[in-house]
Amino acid sequence: MRQFLTVAACASMLAACAPQDQKTDGFTIKGTLEGAETGAKLVLARVNAEGNDLVGIDTVSVDSTKAFAFQASLEMPEALYLKVDGQRGATKFLADKKSSMTATINLNDPRSNKFEGSVVQAGYDAAMDSLKSIEEQQKALGQEYQKAAAEKNKAEQERIIKAYEGLQKQGTEKVVAYVKANPKSAAVPFLLTDVIARRERDDLGLWKEVLGLMDTAYLEVPSVKRLRKDLDILEAVAIGQPAPDFSQNDAEGNSISLSSFKGKPVLIDFWASWCGPCRRANPEMVATYKKYKDKGFQMFGVSLDENKDKWLKAIEDDGLEWQHVSDLKGWGNAAAKQYGVKGIPHTVLIDAEGKIVAKNLHGEELQKKIEELL
Repeated sequence: MRQFLTVAACASMLAACAPQDQKTDGFTIKGTLEGAETGAKLVLARVNAEGNDLVGIDTVSVDSTKAFAFQASLEMPEALYLKVDGQRGATKFLADKKSSMTATINLNDPRSNKFEGSVVQAGYDAAMDSLKSIEEQQKALGQEYQKAAAEKNKAEQERIIKAYEGLQKQGTEKVVAYVKANPKSAAVPFLLTDVIARRERDDLGLWKEVLGLMDTAYLEVPSVKRLRKDLDILEAVAIGQPAPDFSQNDAEGNSISLSSFKGKPVLIDFWASWCGPCRRANPEMVATYKKYKDKGFQMFGVSLDENKDKWLKAIEDDGLEWQHVSDLKGWGNAAAKQYGVKGIPHTVLIDAEGKIVAKNLHGEELQKKIEELL
């Protein structure tokens, strides 16, 4: 709840599916689209190889009956999207390489969307149904957090965050239990990439465990292939590993390297001026820095901005007194890629010897860890 995620990572999951007996030699989907004008262009799309954008497979015009139909050749189960050209947002669903699906989509009421005819979607939904009560509790906590934030009640915010994270853990355990009971299900790759890996970002052992359980044929599912690449990156920056060095320029064009901080504990803060959660976290970061800077603690801001003026204005407005760098490439920031950053704010705490000791700590937990290092 503290991170601002990429658009691809935040694409909505849609529910209510059941397999049908009808089969075809390839993948087809037919349905109706409410909430779009007659003649609107509906695009069938998939995520690109880099995992950061959608690319079209086919496009059809929605007629006066609001009906549409697509067919495609899929090599394996895959996450696909339906998107109205020129509009924001996309509807995600899971398809089998040989299935005949039907869909009912209402752009004005996404909760009513329905997909049927896909065994992989049905398996995914069966696992996700077990999380409904947890998600309701998390929704309530989100409302409590907004109230606590408005009242600037730090202690209450910390309590809510811990409660939220505890529910996240419970949800992961439910999904993992489903995977262990259905290890060969075509839904397992998507439960791993869309649920388990996102909920337990730093539990690489759990990732490996689930990868070992699933059918080896699914290792080539596009999202799983991207996850395996992420795993290689994250193992290199796991807690206990030496922090990989990098250099980027500050506002004046001077190159500053992470290794220049060696000999002192340093917190790398991946953030951006456009990231709401980052900006809301900055007062806490400023207080922590001021409390420990004279004892040798350092901070190193790495911005995922593209606009230099907005980046520098945010530094000034938020009173961020530590050193800052950026290559002004947004989500393409080289250091962020090197450290496997998928959402911000993202912090990495490094000890005086240059070893990674913690990630994404906040509040009292962060201060306690800093005191241990000092």
